[in-house]
Amino acid sequence: MKIYLCNESVRELQKQKDYRSLFAAEDKVSYMVNRKMKQFFLKDIIYMETCGHGTMVHTIHGSYRTNCSLTRAIQALTDQTDFIPCGKSYFVHLKYIEDVTKQRIVVKGGEYIFIPVRLQKLVTTQISNYFIKINGGLKE
Repeated sequence: MKIYLCNESVRELQKQKDYRSLFAAEDKVSYMVNRKMKQFFLKDIIYMETCGHGTMVHTIHGSYRTNCSLTRAIQALTDQTDFIPCGKSYFVHLKYIEDVTKQRIVVKGGEYIFIPVRLQKLVTTQISNYFIKINGGLKE
């Protein structure tokens, strides 16, 4: 039995395939959590912090401890401009910053991340530039 598809059907199938590959290519990163590889959508990561010899990945769905260092975890996030380092122990997603003072960042969930004195000017400038770029002004 032969199946003939009209051009319109072929185009529709191609669109569906493109949507699936687009979803598959959505920005994700994988880390080892509880001896299994777990994928995280970058848009869901609030911040990452050093935790002993590993890294805690705080997401909108919960927190997960990985066995890789923060440096290696950051290297897996290639070309991510929506994250900023906050000292040697934190890597913060700018999208989830709710408030900023000279000395600390408040992220979604009300958690505080203290900004090292030597980086206060740099970090607050980066955050200001991000909100100017995204919102046309500082976040209120």
